[in-house]
Amino acid sequence: MPVEQRASLASFLLHSLPDPDYDVSDEEVAERVRESKAGEVEMLSFEELREGVFSVRLTPDLERQIKDKVDSGRYNNASEVVRESLRLMVERDELRDRLRAEIQIGSEQLRRGEGVPVGSEEELQSLARAGR
Repeated sequence: MPVEQRASLASFLLHSLPDPDYDVSDEEVAERVRESKAGEVEMLSFEELREGVFSVRLTPDLERQIKDKVDSGRYNNASEVVRESLRLMVERDELRDRLRAEIQIGSEQLRRGEGVPVGSEEELQSLARAGR
């Protein structure tokens, strides 16, 4: 598939991915500080985090989801569920980074006048299928 078609496809795919929800509100930060001061949770140093000596506080809904995954028999314990979740998050982030790089290539090509006009989503899908 020519580079300009890959860039168009990458742009289409990137825009179809949901945005990750990494935002933490000021209220949540204030709550974690309050919990730490009250002794309900323990703050970690970077060294402790790096050494893997830490725990994570989850919402009841996340705890239920993890328990459901373990109860399904697919995972042996909560740690496996969390590891798989983090692995998938890293894969998604890497995909997003690759797609952004492809979009950058496509943008540069468009600035040089090397773009391929696409008039509809059907044409874009056809280009995507042709590149497989």
